[in-house]
Amino acid sequence: MHLFHDALVSFAERWVICMKKSKFICIIVVFIAIISGVILFLSIASTESKQDYFEGNVSENSNDYIVIKIDSSYEKLIRKLGETVKIEKKAVVKERDFSKFMSNESVRVLYSGINTKKHELEHIFAIYTLSEIQ
Repeated sequence: MHLFHDALVSFAERWVICMKKSKFICIIVVFIAIISGVILFLSIASTESKQDYFEGNVSENSNDYIVIKIDSSYEKLIRKLGETVKIEKKAVVKERDFSKFMSNESVRVLYSGINTKKHELEHIFAIYTLSEIQ
């Protein structure tokens, strides 16, 4: 709270000095700073909540990675990544024992972003079996 008070006092002191120099320039600078802050806040808020998913079947499984054949209904994703996607265990945010996924089991992958140059998912949040979701 003390740091906030000091920052507020410092801002007020600078505001008074600035007002003495040129009232018009100070108002413009403050206005631009407020508008920039609002735009930054809105852009961060809109991108953080975006989370995509796809469903598919486990085609290969090990303790370190899992290969999932993407369901054919996700045509756009298949065009970007190919028919299968290999997911490293360390790339998944929610830790999961990959050995529990059986071959040909239906799964849902929650992710955000695709690196089209490397043909891979950027942020993988979790992998669930469809039976867990229903």
